Amino acid sequence: MTLVLNIFKNSIFSIGFNFPTLITLFLFILMTISILNIKIFSINPKVIKYLTLLTVFIKIINSYEDFLEVNQDSVAWVVTALRMDELNLFEYQASWDHKGSLIYWVYFGIYKMFKVSNNLWANYSIMFIVISYVISYYCYKILLKEEKESTLLPFLVSTLIFLNLIFSPGEGYPVFDTRFLGSALIFFSIYNTLKGAFIPSSVFLALAVICLPSYALTAATLFIYIIYINKDKQEKIKKIITSFFGVNLLYLLYLYLTSQLLDFYNLSIKYNLMLRGVGTYFPFEKIVENNTYLFLIFIFSTVLINPLYKKFDKSFLIIYLWGVLSLAHLVLTGPRFVQYDQLIIISLNLLGFYLIRWVVNFIKLQKENTIFKNLIYILIISVPLNIASISIIQSLEITNIKSSNVFQNFQEIFLFEDDSLVYKEKPKFALFYVDGTDWKAVMDSYNFLPSTRVWQLYWHKRDSSWAESFNWDELISNEEFENVFFSDLINEKPQYAIIDINYLESHGNYLYSYVLNNYEIINCEKKYCIYEINK
Repeated sequence: MTLVLNIFKNSIFSIGFNFPTLITLFLFILMTISILNIKIFSINPKVIKYLTLLTVFIKIINSYEDFLEVNQDSVAWVVTALRMDELNLFEYQASWDHKGSLIYWVYFGIYKMFKVSNNLWANYSIMFIVISYVISYYCYKILLKEEKESTLLPFLVSTLIFLNLIFSPGEGYPVFDTRFLGSALIFFSIYNTLKGAFIPSSVFLALAVICLPSYALTAATLFIYIIYINKDKQEKIKKIITSFFGVNLLYLLYLYLTSQLLDFYNLSIKYNLMLRGVGTYFPFEKIVENNTYLFLIFIFSTVLINPLYKKFDKSFLIIYLWGVLSLAHLVLTGPRFVQYDQLIIISLNLLGFYLIRWVVNFIKLQKENTIFKNLIYILIISVPLNIASISIIQSLEITNIKSSNVFQNFQEIFLFEDDSLVYKEKPKFALFYVDGTDWKAVMDSYNFLPSTRVWQLYWHKRDSSWAESFNWDELISNEEFENVFFSDLINEKPQYAIIDINYLESHGNYLYSYVLNNYEIINCEKKYCIYEINK
């Protein structure tokens, strides 16, 4: 309780009188009114569309290009998409990375189809916001079926889900990654399950696994649940089984026909099983602290699961099951970063609605209508919800989002005459041997695109924290690694090489030897040297 009160106090005094404050006060007033008298007013279903779209519009206007946190992972997926496009490659031929195929194809699709801005990162921000909005709207539709007296509470909870997704409380930041995409797919599966559309539901579960193999536990459990609730409908069960396994088998067939099956196994299965324990894990307690209200919701829902289940039947049960599975996913995969909380945002926020409705109904059963009763409403329901809204809305501060970007201005490191903006002309391929925090800067400032599918791995193999904790030889031998590396160099013929001066004598000397034998230096300042291939 002390932790919650401190979060509440710090949240209040850390925000000023600005746009985020106004939104917070607005939500506080609505929540309080809804608790004091749930029948005071009703919100038309269209209102959530307009208010949420207004929030999106304001967000785009204020931080169009700097909304999403850009980290090594998102850079890797953009690089993969660009390499797929420029070299006409499939995903694992473009980059060796340890995620399922779907995230690469999503990034590739956005790059090819949604060029609404010359800034590719801004386009991903827009799509991230759009997907978050769609999720919140369908959350609203789910909750609207449960709430018979007023549309206000479904509106408030779905709005909190939207804000939680795009702004993330505490030290979190928005990331368009596999956990966000996978959680979205799981949600759409549950939405279709509640509609009775079990075949689309099974397809979404299969796609979640293709997005990230660690979703297999969640997908398999929910798939069994779908089978169970249709146990008396043999024909429907056959279609459900066919749709789920059919999608996965088609995916495996696609990998086989494109000669990627072994790469998929090594990178997405074997690699990830070996990965646990590498590097410093983000403390699980920190994720709990950043999402205190969500974990409190889960604890209270667990305590009250029997009365809640009787009241809300299968809709509550499947969302509670999803919440349990999401927490298990979070714990089993080891939260290395704070944004892993994307796994629990949707399910636990939805549970909050059911918990609130149970408390409201319980209090309504009491005969006396006193001031004390109204205070109970506010203390039990309004305060926790407002703690949630305030902690989330703090992240609306544009400066907080921008300051979290770890990438430095690469132009300050060295000046190179060709500083054309990225994506406005055909990118130049280069051998990258640079610090992971500089990848995006090299791309954005100089329009370079890393060459070879192992462009990430020879950086990871060099990094001491990885080299000491991860047995690379179990994954791939040095001989096999070098064969792939040099084969890609022959095919791609990168015109440039960018080498960190500090790495010249470190792991991967064969790369530096290749550069010395085939390239000539054209610029070398402070941290990096740029080489051009011998003419």
